Amino acid sequence: MSKKYLFLDFDGVLHPYEWDATHFELLPLLYEVVIKHKDSLNIVISSSWKLSQSLEVLKQYFPEDMRDMIVAVTPDLLECRANEGRYKEIELFMKESNLDISNTKWIAIDDEARLYPENCLNLIKTSRYEGINKNSLIKIKEFLES
Repeated sequence: MSKKYLFLDFDGVLHPYEWDATHFELLPLLYEVVIKHKDSLNIVISSSWKLSQSLEVLKQYFPEDMRDMIVAVTPDLLECRANEGRYKEIELFMKESNLDISNTKWIAIDDEARLYPENCLNLIKTSRYEGINKNSLIKIKEFLES
């Protein structure tokens, strides 16, 4: 069975996008859902945090038994902050990994819909002021169990 991919943003997903937010305060909620799928899920960091920290440093924010699931960061494209920019980075990651984007099971969890094509079925959008919540966790669980 081929692995599924979860492309993960941080700000507005794992914590609210606010200056006084406690970083990664919502990570335990995501952990509960994904750790059960440790052998069938790869996590790729799509957050802009990848621009200032290495993959090894980024992994340290996660529980130890989750770190092996985090396999890469998406490539950095100059237009990543433009419309559909994160989607373009995911496309490039897939191409560089010899994965077919249309035949690979993947989701992106992000608070910025403009970084993906309109009505992107692979996007689980969060509220930047709330981060992941019950509804987004249900969608993640449905994806992992499909």
